[in-house]
Amino acid sequence: MTETDSGHPAAEAEDAATRAKRLLQGGRLKEALEVTRAELIENPANAEALYIQAVTLRYLDQPAQALETLEQLKERQPAHSRAYQEEGHNLKLLGDFRRATAAYQRAVDLNHALLASWRDLTDKYACTLSQLVIAWTAAQPGVTHVLAGGRNVTQATENAKAGELTLETADLERIRKDVIALGEPVKA
Repeated sequence: MTETDSGHPAAEAEDAATRAKRLLQGGRLKEALEVTRAELIENPANAEALYIQAVTLRYLDQPAQALETLEQLKERQPAHSRAYQEEGHNLKLLGDFRRATAAYQRAVDLNHALLASWRDLTDKYACTLSQLVIAWTAAQPGVTHVLAGGRNVTQATENAKAGELTLETADLERIRKDVIALGEPVKA
């Protein structure tokens, strides 16, 4: 049996995260939060418990607290792609679409399989991955604009070209499903 960073058997840590995930899926949000908090007192390095806690906090409409939890997770596992996806969801709830888009982009950058799966779309639309993500974000219901940071004139010009793209409905849905699969493994 392997051990986690805190010396607890990994199986016990997985059990707590699994229990919290089951509670979350059952809509028992406060209980899920209690399980993750108790687990993180005993095993603060349990990445899955941190992730489940962040998702639970978002469902409890506590995005600021969820972001704090995600910062702890990213400190421990900087390449945890679902952490960046969840960060995007929370930033979107807070109305910070620029930072949400950047978080989603980071999640995609970390998940190379997802990135590779969208190459056919960047070929189809003759665009960069950034342009594809910006165009998809702009096409989401309720989004009236996308703030995409460019560090120089060339990047700003490239980002602006995303506004010329019209993604087909099937492609919008495909990207949406991919994004959800990347960062939404549990449903309340």
